[in-house]
Amino acid sequence: MKKLLAIITVLAMSISSLFIGGCDFLSGSDSKNQEVSYVSLTINPEVEFTVSEDNVILSVNPINEDAEILLSDIDLSGVTIDEAAETFVELATESGYINSESEDNEVTVDIITESGEEEIESCIKQKINKFFEDNKITGVVKRESLKEYKAEADALGISVQKLKLINRAIEINPELTVDYLKDLKLSEIVHLLKGQYSFGILKDEFFAAKALIKANYAEMFTLEEEIDALKNQLENFTGTDEEKTVLENSKDEKEAAFELLKTAYEEEIEALKEEYEARYEALKETFKQTKNALKNKAEKFNNEELAALKTQYQAAKALIETNYANMFSLETEIEALEAQIELLLESDETLAGLQITLTEKTEAYKILKAAYDVELEALKTAYEESVCALKSTYETAKEAIKSQLREQIETAKQQYRNEDTQKRQGKN
Repeated sequence: MKKLLAIITVLAMSISSLFIGGCDFLSGSDSKNQEVSYVSLTINPEVEFTVSEDNVILSVNPINEDAEILLSDIDLSGVTIDEAAETFVELATESGYINSESEDNEVTVDIITESGEEEIESCIKQKINKFFEDNKITGVVKRESLKEYKAEADALGISVQKLKLINRAIEINPELTVDYLKDLKLSEIVHLLKGQYSFGILKDEFFAAKALIKANYAEMFTLEEEIDALKNQLENFTGTDEEKTVLENSKDEKEAAFELLKTAYEEEIEALKEEYEARYEALKETFKQTKNALKNKAEKFNNEELAALKTQYQAAKALIETNYANMFSLETEIEALEAQIELLLESDETLAGLQITLTEKTEAYKILKAAYDVELEALKTAYEESVCALKSTYETAKEAIKSQLREQIETAKQQYRNEDTQKRQGKN
C-alpha cells in the first residue's frame, strides 16, 4: 500500500482569541461584530472552516473529493476547532486514510494567527495525540512551513500567511483578485469566504453558470458605467442649467432602467445559488454511499483480511517453534551448564568434562538456531509480502470505489452544464 501520509494543516487567523486554561474556549461573543478566523485541515482529505473568535466553527468547506466523502453526513458547525480536528482525524481513520497498521502517519500543523497561536496549536495537538494514543496509532504531529509563499509575499509587501489565505480565497471565488484582497484585514478576507462554501465540488459549474447570466445582463453593466460617467460629468459640470437638466434626466432614466435590470439579475443569481445548493445536497447522497463503501472496505481489511493473515502467521510461527523444541531445550541446558561451571568447586577432571559437554551442546544449538532463523525469516518475508499484496489490493479497491464516484459526479456535472447552457442561452 502507498505510504500513508496524513498532513493536517491548521490556519487560524484571529485578532483577539481568548482562553481559560487548557482547551476551554470562551463563548458568547456577538457574532455580528467579532473577528472571524480561517482554519484548514489536510489529511489528503482537505477541509476548511471559518471560525469565530471563540474558536467555534461557523462554516465548513470540503476542498477535495476525499473531504466531500468524509463530511457528507456530518455537520461540524458549532464545535470548537480542536474538537473538529479530532473528529476529522477520526473520520479519516474510519475510512482508511489513516492506517493503524502503519508507522508513517504524519500530522503537520500550521497555525497563522495574530494572537493565541500557541494555545490553538497545543489544544489541537493534545486532541490528535490523545486520539492516536487511545486507538494505538503511530503518528507524528509537527508544524508546516510556508516557505513556498515567501518570494511572492515579499514582492507584494504582505506576509506569507496572508498570501496563503488570499490564494485560497481566489481558488474558492475566482471573481476575487489579489489587488483587492491584499489591502484587507485577515478577518475581512475570511468574512468574504464565509458565504462561498455552499456548492463544494460544483463550484466551477456554479461560476460558469453565473458567467452566462452576467453575459445576458451586459446592458446592465454598460448602464452602470454610463451612470458613473454621468455622475462624474455632473460633479464637474460648468454648462447651462438646461444642459445640466438634460444630463440629470438622462442619468435618472438610466438609473431607473439599471435598477429594473439589477433586480432581475439579483433574482436570477439568487435562484442559481438555491439551484446549486439543491444540486449539491443531492450529490451528497452519492458521497454518503461512497463513504459507507470505503468504511466497510477498511473494516473488512483491518478486522477480517489483515487479521486472518496475522492468525496464519502466528500459527505458522508456532509450528516452527514446535519443530525446534529440541533447540529451545538445548538453550536451557546450555544456560544451566554455564551456571554450573561458573560455580563449580569440584576437581579439574569434572570441570573439563562439563566444558566438553557444553561445547558439544553449543555447537548443536548453533546449527539448529541457524536453521530456525532461516525458516523464521522466510516466514516473516512471506508474511510481509502477503500483507503488502493485501494492502495493494485494498488500495486498488478503494480507488475503484472513488473512481465510480468520480464518474457519477462528472456525469452530473455535465448534465448541469448542459442544462445551464440551454437555460441561459435560451434567454438571449
